[in-house]
Amino acid sequence: GCDQGRAYLNKRGIPFSEKLVKSNQDIDEMKKLTGATAIPVLKVGSNQQAGFGESEWGALLDTAGYPASNQLPPGYKAPPATGVIPEKPPATAAAKPKPEEAALPPPPPAADAAARPGWFKGF
Repeated sequence: GCDQGRAYLNKRGIPFSEKLVKSNQDIDEMKKLTGATAIPVLKVGSNQQAGFGESEWGALLDTAGYPASNQLPPGYKAPPATGVIPEKPPATAAAKPKPEEAALPPPPPAADAAARPGWFKGF
């Protein structure tokens, strides 16, 4: 079903985002979002179809006004699939000071911030 659904969307030229069910949390979130327990689920606006059926998916896309044939630019690729629950980005190394930066003394405090030259003045 999932491979057939993806192939149908690509053949018809429907831009889509794909969500993978990779964990129990993804299953729970999918049920909350769609109420469906079967996959794939095609969700178009507030309408959806659980399970793949070309005629059912076609009717849903037709009702939403999608063109019947591929009109995407040549070379268009859908974004990579992600989990239903977005993964948190890993903590960046930039948050930790580099050893050479940690050794530098802090800048001296300004005696009066208003006396410093600058082009922006807050309101």
